[in-house]
Amino acid sequence: MEQPDPVPAADPEEAAKQARAIRGRMDQDLRALEARLPPSEKLTAQAKTYGGAAAAGLATLGAGAIAFQRRSATKAREKEAQRQAEALARALPEAALRVRNEEVSSPYGRIGLVVALAALGVAIWTRFSGAGGSGEDAWG
Repeated sequence: MEQPDPVPAADPEEAAKQARAIRGRMDQDLRALEARLPPSEKLTAQAKTYGGAAAAGLATLGAGAIAFQRRSATKAREKEAQRQAEALARALPEAALRVRNEEVSSPYGRIGLVVALAALGVAIWTRFSGAGGSGEDAWG
């Protein structure tokens, strides 16, 4: 509903009358607009509800993203550990074979160990039996 252009007032009283009429129409339009709006308490409650839902959604999304990152990192570590274990499993039998072959082929392998233990046993026996010839006590 469009208002006709106001005609300029010829005297101050007519100008004041036109101003009051314009102000009245503006107040009427403002009241009509306010009547269309829900009460401010309802708007505040709706804003809180929607804000809370948005915050909860963002928090859930953030927690999901963090959990996904951690799971991805764990899977990457597990995959790397699996790769290393497989490489070690491939190399381990070869390394064990080489060690066994070196032990068998060594001239001082088991025989050297037996001779060293026998020499140690003889040294301990002579020390404690008094056959060492020093005449000292075994502990002294």
